[in-house]
Amino acid sequence: MNTSPRTSPSSRRLTVERVPLVITTRSTSPRTVVITAVGEVDMASAPVLWKCLHEEIRPRGPDLVADLSEISFFSAAGLTTLAKARSGAAAAGIRFSVVAGPGAVSAMLRTTGMLSVIDLRTEHRDVPTWN
Repeated sequence: MNTSPRTSPSSRRLTVERVPLVITTRSTSPRTVVITAVGEVDMASAPVLWKCLHEEIRPRGPDLVADLSEISFFSAAGLTTLAKARSGAAAAGIRFSVVAGPGAVSAMLRTTGMLSVIDLRTEHRDVPTWN
């Protein structure tokens, strides 16, 4: 897998070539970092998503939001990634929320029963740490 980081002054952007996934990272406030992923999360791209989430998990650091509202395919590897991010955030003492509409991510979380452990929000304004 070949990754090529691209940066801009306000965010970091990571594109996974041959895997349809684009990830951006941005701070929305001093207390919240948002990782936005667009495309597909599968066995090839889930490790890249995990790397981006893991880099933002710090003890007493900013809360973390994974915006997956533009994900069109979400595999079991994506579920593992979210479970690891949730555990890491809890250990670091920060909140972890996922934003996803009624698409692939929400369906997978609902089907597997992970809604009991993942803070899923349908809109950015619903995330407690967003403000």
